[in-house]
Amino acid sequence: CATISVASAKTSRNSRMLFMPLMPTAYHTRFESASYRSTIRGMQNKIQEAITAAQRIVVVQADNPDADSLGSALALEHILGDLGKDVALYCGVNVPEYLRYLSGWDRVLDSLPSQFDLSIIVDASTYTLLDKLEKSGQMGWLKAKPCIVLDHHATVEKKIDFTDLQIVDEHVASTGE
Repeated sequence: CATISVASAKTSRNSRMLFMPLMPTAYHTRFESASYRSTIRGMQNKIQEAITAAQRIVVVQADNPDADSLGSALALEHILGDLGKDVALYCGVNVPEYLRYLSGWDRVLDSLPSQFDLSIIVDASTYTLLDKLEKSGQMGWLKAKPCIVLDHHATVEKKIDFTDLQIVDEHVASTGE
């Protein structure tokens, strides 16, 4: 899969999303083919279109939150907020005590908002880690709307298969990278 870094840049009063391929380290150089660059451009365009079209976005963490998933969710909240989007953060369980040092942890909801235009799942590309949504029947809400998956786990059981907007790069240490 492809690696894409998302950054926010102020262009005037409004912000716009920049998507840049990551190629800084040696293990990425093997992907610098024309085919890879074409794949990256196609994914960038699809993701940018999905984000541009959405106003209400929910960022979904796995049922076993860690610093990577929470940090990624909070960073996306900031970036998307700069773009004028209404962002909700969701996790099927309460944020563990050991993560509550991160500013913003208290904005994470334990119930999925009923209205959103787009979801972004961070640090999980498997149904297994979204068990609360599966059991509650709310997984259908994610399936019914555009969804982006951002992850770094190479091997997963029950891979999320309802969206092709997936960036899963097992060559990075974290989703936030």
